[in-house]
Amino acid sequence: MEFKKIVINNRSRYIHHKDCESVKQMHQENKIVIYPKDTSDLEGYYPCGHCFKKIDYHILAREVYLSRINKLKIRREIELKKINERFDKRENRAYDRYLLTIEKLEK
Repeated sequence: MEFKKIVINNRSRYIHHKDCESVKQMHQENKIVIYPKDTSDLEGYYPCGHCFKKIDYHILAREVYLSRINKLKIRREIELKKINERFDKRENRAYDRYLLTIEKLEK
């Protein structure tokens, strides 16, 4: 999905087209103008119902949602990898202790 110039209201957390009526009424300190590269730049913001057509709104909402899901999947994989590494270390330590105990008993 290609994005053009987008105006974000930092206070209300809404995304607007540059020509939206809401942008004209917006306080200057709440305006942020960006050229997003992908939906991750828009994470945490919501499309304006006035300036986004229904199709645009649903496409944008879906893209943002999928971006969040992908980030969560990546985080989950990283966490599982960390947990497996910790478990392997503990398992190795437990096995080493077991071998030491056997060696002591054999002496």
